[in-house]
Amino acid sequence: MKKNLILLMLIALSSSLLIYYFASKGRHGVKPSPGLGDQSGNVVQDTWEAAYYLDGSRAGNIHTEVRETESPEGPVYHHHVVMNLLVRRYGAVVPMKMEQSTVESAEGKVLGLGMVQHLDQGSQVLKGRVEGGEVVVSQGTVDKRLPFPAEAMGPVAQERLILEKSRQKGAAWKMTSYELSLQAPTVLEARSLGQEDTETPRAPSGDKPATVLKEALDKVEIVPRPVKIGNQEITLPSLEVWCKEGKAVKSRVDMPGLGPITLVRCGREEAERPGKPGEIPPDLGARTLVFLDRPIAGIHGMREVAYLFQIQGEKDPSRAFSIDSRQVAGVEKDGGVVLTVKGGEGAYSPAPQPGKASLESNFYIDSADPAVTEFAAKAIGDEKDPWRKVLRVEALVHQRMNSTSSVGFARASQVARDLRGDCRQHAMLTAAACRACGVPARTALGLVYITDEPTGKPALGFHMWTEVWVNGSWRGIDATLGQGKVGPGHVKISDTNWTDPPSLAPLLPVLRVMGRLQAKVVDFR
Repeated sequence: MKKNLILLMLIALSSSLLIYYFASKGRHGVKPSPGLGDQSGNVVQDTWEAAYYLDGSRAGNIHTEVRETESPEGPVYHHHVVMNLLVRRYGAVVPMKMEQSTVESAEGKVLGLGMVQHLDQGSQVLKGRVEGGEVVVSQGTVDKRLPFPAEAMGPVAQERLILEKSRQKGAAWKMTSYELSLQAPTVLEARSLGQEDTETPRAPSGDKPATVLKEALDKVEIVPRPVKIGNQEITLPSLEVWCKEGKAVKSRVDMPGLGPITLVRCGREEAERPGKPGEIPPDLGARTLVFLDRPIAGIHGMREVAYLFQIQGEKDPSRAFSIDSRQVAGVEKDGGVVLTVKGGEGAYSPAPQPGKASLESNFYIDSADPAVTEFAAKAIGDEKDPWRKVLRVEALVHQRMNSTSSVGFARASQVARDLRGDCRQHAMLTAAACRACGVPARTALGLVYITDEPTGKPALGFHMWTEVWVNGSWRGIDATLGQGKVGPGHVKISDTNWTDPPSLAPLLPVLRVMGRLQAKVVDFR
């Protein structure tokens, strides 16, 4: 089971969070992407694992390959992981694919990293080369130098250490891993818990049906320390590993909003075996709704709404939300915090003029692409006023987009050509078109008031919209609704410019509340 341990934790992040943003409709091949996965040298590890959701439905598979090459300093290990998952969001089942590569020395020193996040069309490729105490993160021609911890260990060395200590009940140790998709180090605290009776699925063989084997296995628990993103501390999901005679057999991570996902070592045929006819994974969208205790008719046109938010395990839930003139944290109550969300002109206060990151074209908000500039030109016509430009862009996106949840995350230029998608695509195209018109723009992540169709109950669902800097302040617009504003039905968690080279870090604040948030309506007017 030689794989980057933090990637296992990111499976939880991927399944629960990235489905909102990065679900891919691409093929489920395992051929390494160009620039990742060195094909030279001797294969010293080639393993497959089948992934299962808590209800037993198939979640996909993970393929890990390690190749060994020689260098003047000794052996070098090229570690490549391909993750294929099936995820479901509001009824639409889509595949998601992610790849990670690490090059490390025999002592576990990290020499280079790579990541591919497959999008609805195409992919985002990041590479990192370690130079002394820095890692140079590259995407195309864009380079970014970041501090790199000297104690960072590669996945082969991490795995070796886990297997060595798995039989030593009570052993405790820590490992530092560097996650390229977050562009940050993570400290992993591990301990060996001794033997535990556990069940492991066994694939059918010949005329023998699939079975479940129960046996005593050595258990290791790995807990990441919180990762600081902006002014928030985010805790990634913990990892459990079960070993037999010094070899990994099974692992499990907890998916926010859905529960555990289990990975079982098996052969390639079993790992790639499709699920049973009619078998579908749990619906992430429906399961992560935050239900309210009462409905609020006409909420998007109201002056303000006060919510009581509670987050399991959080003493100060207000830290999980964006606090500004539109969202004001009030009194603490019942272990939670009252957050008053305002609407109308009075909700906005002056903000400093943003930097160039809110106006430049980048990988995701590629506002310089001809498809985006043409769309923006059609939207604004000969309009000169910045706010009226924004309203025209929002209106055209709302009118032209074909709403569907079956489209994976895409660059704004793809959205401009296809005009298909949900809140993610609406927000990205709106932001890009506004930048193409000379208006600073970014996307906001948070919650929006909805009525859950199956139950008819009021709820807050995870959502993305757009913010623009006009007339000296940041103002929200939402092309999904097309109302020329956002009101107290939009609760903001964070925002991002998607600056190059892009990172998953801006999305982590959503993970902080997913599956742990409870809300009540205190008052509205």
